[in-house]
Amino acid sequence: MINNLRKPYILNLLFGVLITLLVFGRPLLGVYIIGFRLAEFLVGFSILITIYYLYSVKEFKNSLGNKIIYTHLFIIFTFLCTLVIYPSDVLNIYTIKNSINIWYVSYFFLGYIVFNNFYLKKVYFYWGYSGLALVYILNSIYYPNFLESFFENYSDKFQYAKAAEIAIFFIFISFFNNKFFINRNSIDIFIIVSSLILPLVIFKSRSAGVALIVYFIFELYTYRHIFQKNLKRNVLVLFIFTSFFALTSHSLVDNIYTIEETDQAITGVFKNKYVYSNTYDGTLPIFYIFEGRLYSADGNLNWRLQLWQDAIKSLTEENKLIVGFGYSQPLPLFQNLNYSGLDSSNENSHNYFINILLRGGMISLFSFVLLFYYLYYYQKKYLDHKEFLRYLLPLFMISMFDGSMENPYFGILFFFSLSIFFVKNNIKNINK
Repeated sequence: MINNLRKPYILNLLFGVLITLLVFGRPLLGVYIIGFRLAEFLVGFSILITIYYLYSVKEFKNSLGNKIIYTHLFIIFTFLCTLVIYPSDVLNIYTIKNSINIWYVSYFFLGYIVFNNFYLKKVYFYWGYSGLALVYILNSIYYPNFLESFFENYSDKFQYAKAAEIAIFFIFISFFNNKFFINRNSIDIFIIVSSLILPLVIFKSRSAGVALIVYFIFELYTYRHIFQKNLKRNVLVLFIFTSFFALTSHSLVDNIYTIEETDQAITGVFKNKYVYSNTYDGTLPIFYIFEGRLYSADGNLNWRLQLWQDAIKSLTEENKLIVGFGYSQPLPLFQNLNYSGLDSSNENSHNYFINILLRGGMISLFSFVLLFYYLYYYQKKYLDHKEFLRYLLPLFMISMFDGSMENPYFGILFFFSLSIFFVKNNIKNINK
């Protein structure tokens, strides 16, 4: 079966499906198939991958070493222990939904299998950049009525792409294209596409925008040697970047509300978001302490700061700091309407590590931190850890201020793409 992965039509189909999922994102993942959403199939598939991984654990140990494997096994073990402490049905949809951070890790091992068995082609990155152009059009210029009607009728939710989704799509395509096929044309395409994607992400989310700016600067600095020749071309690319960035920013400010403004959105702004998220008090410092709590003058950041501090407080007051609240019951923290949203459905702290802490406690959090440490350690010892960090840090920045890692779009792509760094055998042949 693995040998079949090397057949061209399998590779084309795989990347075609991947790009389609990345372009249409949340609405496509919400499409119902025989009573289940596509996202639920992907979560279920991750559990099947985990079962296969447990069956083939010796093979992965030989390739990746004991530390990564044992740490991942310990994460699964801590989840099973939590089910004993807080008895629940392991197959319950709500339990699985709350533990998806654990299951998405399995896509790292799927990616390791896949990328060990075929060579990346430049055409896939052309598809990726074309997909990014389509994302830009759909989210800033025009979304076809027939597509919107399709998702409204067959998906559980229609929404435009979130900033975190656009950001990871852009980082995934541009980073590996620059890494494997770097030349002057590649870096010029990267800069020009950045001039469209950067203002779109910044407009949708300041935190994701800052992360993407950091990534953009890292890439330019890494490939600065490319700009040492052909000054005229540098000036031309800079002019195109500045023009597209300005035009996109102006277009978004003038037109975005005609796309997204609805009665429900307006109600949400005035009932919830305006007070907590869309304010800025210029008379106060960006961070300050009052009565033992940390606050921010920025309303959006302040909402998160209060949520995170109350999350820690709820764990300590309920003596749940070590093992967390488990995965089978709603979190008491989100009984507060300030945190649960208008529909009282939010149970996301908008911080990857605090989400892990709330559900699995310090034991689970320590296990995940250890896993990422060993992934970094492997890179530092055997491969280029600087490239690994350059890819990882902007994505961590996004997930520290957003509920992105609990999103199947972001979480699956994150771990799946991470595996590319650990493929040693075929990396030198990747341009073939």
